[in-house]
Amino acid sequence: MAKKHRIKVNFIYQLAYQILLVILPLVTAPYIARVLGPENNGIYTYTHAIVNYFVVFAALGIEAYGNRLIAQSKNKDRQTLNKAFSSVFWMHFIVACAAALVYFVYVTVIASRYRQIAVIQGIWVLASIIDINWLFFGLEEFKLTVTRNTIIKLVTVFCIFAFVRTRDQLWLYTLIMGMGTFLSNAVLWGFARKYVLFTRVTFREIIVHFKPLVILFLAVIATSIYRMIDKVMLGWYSDMSNLGSYEYADRMIKLVITLITALGTVMLPRMSALYAEGKDEQAARYMNSTSQFMFVMAFALAFGLAGIADEFMPTLLGPGYEGSVILTKVLCISLPIMGWNNLVRTQVLMPKEKDRVYIVAVWAGAIVNIILNYLFIHWYGPIGAAIATVAAYAVVGVFQTYPLKKELPVASYLKYVFIPLISGVIMYVCVRAVSRVLKPGIAGIAVEILTGAVIYLAINLVYLMRSKNEVFEDVLQKYKKKLHK
Repeated sequence: MAKKHRIKVNFIYQLAYQILLVILPLVTAPYIARVLGPENNGIYTYTHAIVNYFVVFAALGIEAYGNRLIAQSKNKDRQTLNKAFSSVFWMHFIVACAAALVYFVYVTVIASRYRQIAVIQGIWVLASIIDINWLFFGLEEFKLTVTRNTIIKLVTVFCIFAFVRTRDQLWLYTLIMGMGTFLSNAVLWGFARKYVLFTRVTFREIIVHFKPLVILFLAVIATSIYRMIDKVMLGWYSDMSNLGSYEYADRMIKLVITLITALGTVMLPRMSALYAEGKDEQAARYMNSTSQFMFVMAFALAFGLAGIADEFMPTLLGPGYEGSVILTKVLCISLPIMGWNNLVRTQVLMPKEKDRVYIVAVWAGAIVNIILNYLFIHWYGPIGAAIATVAAYAVVGVFQTYPLKKELPVASYLKYVFIPLISGVIMYVCVRAVSRVLKPGIAGIAVEILTGAVIYLAINLVYLMRSKNEVFEDVLQKYKKKLHK
């Protein structure tokens, strides 16, 4: 019962933080979109997409592997946990330093476009060297990471409004964003000593982690390719204004999906521990209830965002970003697919160490994305990139799920799609009908959101009650107890 309670508490912390991550960019995006303009936002996106590849090399799959290893070691003796942490950290440190060196060779020797911004973006690589978030995720200490990140995110937002005032301050905006991440990672070291200590490890104990890290790295680099290659290729074949519009549509989708993936972040260490202890039946129950919950959230966010996009995106971003509306609607299709992919990865593939299935899936998605981006960007511009991205996520879903057909009752999970899908369509139609009689502006958008929320929640509350969802019933029982008090 205590473990079940901890999962819920961790999920609340993680969900609250992910909601903050959605709200803060909604506050800063209108300001940055207008102050820097489409071209400068495109330059930031282009340089950040490139530095992201070096960050991926620096991470070397540490987020998933370190999280899983710590989760498997935390219930053993303290020395085992210390050795696991020390050996994995030094392996990561060596590779991350090498990636940082290569990046600074790139910006000083190879990079010619936007070199100043590219140099400042290098802070992200330095931040990856000292990143130990995986330790606290594996220990399921989400309160600490959420509290720290919240404070630093708020400081970052304050600095953006206080210091970024003109279009020629793109360098300052880039510096603030990079330093926010660096400080966020650095602060964690002040708390790490409470949980682990560095212990002497041999080179053999360090290098033993190289192979599994490389295996997961192959998946991470493929994931990075199909998440970022669209922006790099748009930078090559299109203009920076189109890339700026695409960036904000894509950023909106990534902000929204964090509300769904928060559940996976919390469940990965718990499922890893359950499978390690042989508690497969309990893991299956978690998978069943969370899949239903995920689909309800995913379709709500997909149809909700698509429904308000016509009014919301222009109001948020201002003139010059009109193309973001249709791009947002196309990318919304990927939200339920991404939710399912995250569920399978964090609750089955990663905990069961089925890394090869994951690798094949993400590489299939990366290859499809590269091919379709090359074709569709030439034909349809940024809309082609959006279509290619949705197709890539669908391919990943198929390649992840099919190999699990004998051990995962996929049909029983996919039956949870029908009601959220139908209620999402109804919500979308009603929101668009309401929008026709409202004046454009924040008040009108608020009415649209309220209309959609009431309709969708009404249908799905009845659905969750009739299906006796474990998560929903638990929340309902606690609410009834409070009323009786």
